[in-house]
Amino acid sequence: MLRLNNVRLFLKSKIRFSGGKQHPKWVVKDKEKYNIYTYDNSYYGENFRYNNFILHIRSYKYYIDYIIENIYKTLKCCGKFFFNPLKSFILKHNPDVRYQLVALLAFFGTTSAITCYHNNIYQNIIDVTNMLELGVVDDMKDNNFFDTQSELQNKNIDDYSQDHERLTDLWEKALKDATQKNNFNELCKYLIIKEDEPIVRFKPKHIWRYNMIPYGENNPDTQTFPIPSYEKPFRSFALNFTYNNLSGVK
Repeated sequence: MLRLNNVRLFLKSKIRFSGGKQHPKWVVKDKEKYNIYTYDNSYYGENFRYNNFILHIRSYKYYIDYIIENIYKTLKCCGKFFFNPLKSFILKHNPDVRYQLVALLAFFGTTSAITCYHNNIYQNIIDVTNMLELGVVDDMKDNNFFDTQSELQNKNIDDYSQDHERLTDLWEKALKDATQKNNFNELCKYLIIKEDEPIVRFKPKHIWRYNMIPYGENNPDTQTFPIPSYEKPFRSFALNFTYNNLSGVK
């Protein structure tokens, strides 16, 4: 009997189970979990649910509730202060439900009309601005701003050919009349510019064009800026295997 008691005592002893319980569990009881008042020995440092920041925010709960409640009461009182006189005025002049419906429709109709009026004004201003911008673009197009160098050269050749033909015909006609009349003044009369005659527009020697603006990474005149490091994606945040291994981002 003594030996059996010794065996039972040995099996129930803390030395046999190294200070642990007889049936250890992997879960923590609700009453042993971490809370504001009870320290949880199963966590090392902060709890992932109730860290120090959350507990700090919870300490301001009373003040936040007090501020929100007072703001709500203030807004409610201000609303009543402005709404009750308006309500009494409407009920005084529109006691019947039909009158109230007509007043409501008139209010919405007036509001819509005023809104449409101001929207049309702003839309007209925007349209005028767009028309002015289109006019500037048309002027730039007339001045060959968007033409390439080859297109501008072809236009200059065509204009030169037309002027050459016009002046050649004018010279032949003037020389013929002066020869027939044997008078030099007849030749000089063709130098007078008539009112119905188009004036020749002299083009400048150098014309700025759109393609003269330096552009492109390989252009030596272009000033490029590298992508900042804070705008590049991190390799560790990417879940794509190809991106992590073949993107080349370091």
